[in-house]
Amino acid sequence: MYTVDKYKEMINSNLNKQSDVLISHFEQLKSINFASKVKMLLIVSSLGEPKISLNLTTMEDMFNGIDSDEINDGFAGRVKLTDDFLFNEWKSEEALKFYVDNDLEDCSIEEIAGWVKECFDKIHGEEILLPIYFTVHDESYYLDVKLGEWLAPEEIEL
Repeated sequence: MYTVDKYKEMINSNLNKQSDVLISHFEQLKSINFASKVKMLLIVSSLGEPKISLNLTTMEDMFNGIDSDEINDGFAGRVKLTDDFLFNEWKSEEALKFYVDNDLEDCSIEEIAGWVKECFDKIHGEEILLPIYFTVHDESYYLDVKLGEWLAPEEIEL
């Protein structure tokens, strides 16, 4: 029998298996000399598949990433925070129906965001001087990872 609580337990179990990897990559961010053109860091994940990964991109603003070939005074580009890992083990048609009927996409986003924030806090992420945000690909809100607040892109001031 499917329940929302069992779904959360399953995805949190899978997220927690990756915590050490994410924490290690967050710790490494503290020692990177980012290029002066970098104004924020954006962590992006995707949903919709049984596996997910997290990638970080250096950004000039909310809508423009910075490639390494555009700069010469520090790091800019992408950082793979996790390899693809199993997120959702439920694969049957009945499970998909339960997922849709219970709007578990929003639940999934909240759980991933909470996990990202928890891992970030463990390394004292406030020591990273740049603003850092988390989002799921094609979603319209961003989590300010330092503050734990969800914001629309137009609310974010750099």
